Amino acid sequence: VTRLCEWINRFKPQPGVIEQVVFNPELGIAGRLDTLVTFPAFPKYGTALVDLKNSRDARTKAGAIKRPFGDSHALQLRAYRSCRLMATFEPRVSVTKRATRDRTYLLNPREQAVCTDAPEIHSTFILQNNPERCDLYPVDTGDAVQRRLSDVVGAHRWMKEESRHVVGAPISAPI
Repeated sequence: VTRLCEWINRFKPQPGVIEQVVFNPELGIAGRLDTLVTFPAFPKYGTALVDLKNSRDARTKAGAIKRPFGDSHALQLRAYRSCRLMATFEPRVSVTKRATRDRTYLLNPREQAVCTDAPEIHSTFILQNNPERCDLYPVDTGDAVQRRLSDVVGAHRWMKEESRHVVGAPISAPI
């Protein structure tokens, strides 16, 4: 907490939205973003999506400073950035038997109608916080990441839904 408070005092972010569920019905994705802020000292970033990553360890076993993972974190931030709806209520959550972290925010058409438009996000960051330091890392979530997000969503649909219907019944030999 100490490093995070020091960071807040240095950067002085102006909070907008905090812990809000966003939804993209076209892609069928949703999530709870950490915060949208503006940085008065850095107006070029506009409305910034900041995802907080807390860690107990500041360094790898080899002693190097830990950095955020570009692979999954960029996709997560791009997913939030591509969501066009923001819930005005606490959505229902479905937890599967397979894993407690595998969840789906359920929004029916009536609930979608009372959502607000999500604000436009101009930049994305990971705020990595640990006992040693608190660092803000910019994350490129542009068109290339959007394409990969679409690939991932498509692969997920294939694995969870579409592939279940491609194998037909066995063929019987004539008697």
